[in-house]
Amino acid sequence: MTTEELLLRYVEETDILSDEKSIMVILFGSRITGDYKESSDLDVLVIVPHEDGYFGREKRMIDGIPVETIFMSKSTMMRKIANEYWTGSKFLESVLLTGKVEKSLDGVWLDAVKEIKRLSEFKKDKQAFSSYWQEKLDQILYQYRHANGNEKKLYYFVFINLLRMMYHFMNNYSSITDWKFYQMYTNKEKAKLYKLDLPDEEFIDAMVKALENTDDMEETLKKIFHFAGYTDYEKEKRHVYIEEDWHRCLSKQEIEKELMYLGSNVAKVEEMLLLESKEAECCYFLLLEYMRDKTFYIGPKDTSGFDRIFKRALDTEGAEERIRVLEELLHELDKEYEFDYDDYSL
Repeated sequence: MTTEELLLRYVEETDILSDEKSIMVILFGSRITGDYKESSDLDVLVIVPHEDGYFGREKRMIDGIPVETIFMSKSTMMRKIANEYWTGSKFLESVLLTGKVEKSLDGVWLDAVKEIKRLSEFKKDKQAFSSYWQEKLDQILYQYRHANGNEKKLYYFVFINLLRMMYHFMNNYSSITDWKFYQMYTNKEKAKLYKLDLPDEEFIDAMVKALENTDDMEETLKKIFHFAGYTDYEKEKRHVYIEEDWHRCLSKQEIEKELMYLGSNVAKVEEMLLLESKEAECCYFLLLEYMRDKTFYIGPKDTSGFDRIFKRALDTEGAEERIRVLEELLHELDKEYEFDYDDYSL
């Protein structure tokens, strides 16, 4: 079935182009890019004219062909555009700029495109970006102070890593992945081989000591706090945390890339655990937080199974036990997709 025929059937069944149902409709995915088969699904973004803050999704079959629709209000779309710019995602930007616009009332599509361009310019302003980083650090520090047991250690490592990323960005140092920065900090020859521009010795020394020594996390954080531009470590800022009940829909190709990248990171950390690398514990906890974040993107709506394993993972000790629990968490994230890591290639 052609895309035009499939769209016509979808419109007939849903009346989605009526003003009561939508103010913007965009087709995206493989059927728009041209890389599709007649059995390929149809991806649709629908902006609804009511229910401020709304987000939902639907999957229906038309003559055996899946039609997957993302519904959201205009306010939700604008909020997600902003959130994606700070997290590095490009999902909505790609949909809005490369999708096929079937309908747009009251300049909705144009408003979204203007916001994307505005954020692109805003991100170039390092002072503004610095404020964003510090707000994120405040949030992590708040969570660290109110956590218990090994969850406190998790937020300790997340804070250190976020501080490192901020320091690199603000001072124009080379970008290094979470799993490689310790190696590059402690192996100057390797860093030179990769032609990396690294921070000053004071910063590197502080980060290495913070990663290697977790006996007194509170004292360590006090020592590295000033690198983030703070002046008062003891002062606690108040934060309002808003829990969003939504899952971002991704195309099949995007999900496969997310899972492949996640599986690759799991393999890297597992190797560190087996080799008993000094950075293994830090990377283990960073990966746990990374996987928890992915439940909002590719995980099941019911995360109770993942949450149970995650709580157990926090208190798990020993390389083999930690490897086992990482595999369990990965399975919870990919079990709906029947993804074969060995057969997939980027």
